[in-house]
Amino acid sequence: MRFTPVIILLLAISSCRETKTKDQPATGKAKENLQVLSDTFNFRDPDNDTAALQHDIELDTIEIAPTKRHTGISIICPVLSKQEFPVIHTKINDLIQQEKKQFDKMTKDDVVEFDSVLSMTRGWSMWIRPTLLYKTNQLVSFTFLSGSGFTGMSAGFAYHTINYDLGKKKEIGLGDYFILKSPEDSSFLATMIRRAINRDVDVKTYLEWQTDIVFGFDNNAVYFFCDKYHPWGWGIFSIEKKFILDRINQLYR
Repeated sequence: MRFTPVIILLLAISSCRETKTKDQPATGKAKENLQVLSDTFNFRDPDNDTAALQHDIELDTIEIAPTKRHTGISIICPVLSKQEFPVIHTKINDLIQQEKKQFDKMTKDDVVEFDSVLSMTRGWSMWIRPTLLYKTNQLVSFTFLSGSGFTGMSAGFAYHTINYDLGKKKEIGLGDYFILKSPEDSSFLATMIRRAINRDVDVKTYLEWQTDIVFGFDNNAVYFFCDKYHPWGWGIFSIEKKFILDRINQLYR
């Protein structure tokens, strides 16, 4: 996803130290909230990194049997009516088709082999599964984890997010979800991201080279997703909404 307005704002962040003044009580309060240690978690194991799955969202599992080129494909996705949720349905289908196409291209010359020493089949496998599912009558925030790996080796993976306003029929970008009207707002967002991942990263420099921050949300928290080779470290990072409520667009609080 591209969040051009956010990039412009974040590039305006100055390197000067922020100071608290009497006419900025809201900003000072928010910074104090960011010191609370219990608002953050970080899942580091890609086999168990699930942000939050809404239990009343039905799931469907697609298992593609092993072939001569791969050891199998597993896809888990929410069951949504194409008629009722046409945009979301299309985006999920496009994601599946795109990831499968890339996997087919990657494995076109591969041959699955049986390792007699280890008594196991060795080859590539692929998967897609949800790691965040949140849906109301007005909002949808879905994040999917896609990955592929060779037997016995570390797997690569990436996150794909769909944030959508069903009422307005438009995607929700970072600049829509958060209040970003000034350089100070952007500076706070950068501080919040650093607080969420518990690391002093340079958000401004990152956005000079990259154009997206993968994020999602539910009723309790905002989540930031970093792929396997992300410079901030891979995994899911979050901060509870109650600590930053005044920085979130009132429509999405």
